[in-house]
Amino acid sequence: MITRFVGPVGRFAAAPLAGAPAVYRGLGGGRWPLRDGTGAGRITDVVTLDGQPVERRVRAFCQRSGTLLAETWSGPDGSYTLTGLAPGWLVTVIADDHTGVYNSVCAARVSAV
Repeated sequence: MITRFVGPVGRFAAAPLAGAPAVYRGLGGGRWPLRDGTGAGRITDVVTLDGQPVERRVRAFCQRSGTLLAETWSGPDGSYTLTGLAPGWLVTVIADDHTGVYNSVCAARVSAV
């Protein structure tokens, strides 16, 4: 069994909303979150391997643009929190196995709260 995310999909710990997140208005009027860490949203979850918590590098990418928005490591208990995200933006969360034994796993269309 490979590393996987546990917990209900789409339900993550809430963070206080402190104003509008910084955004970039791209060509064609598209809006993309900036990677400046000023967003008030966050994603919290646990990474496990065969039901046991593991330490992994965890990154969040903008669902639309592929821009790296946040990065952290899960702790010895497998828990992690990605902060500085824009609430409501859809992101793809990827947990990488730094040991090179297992494939990376991802959770797509995750919304920071």
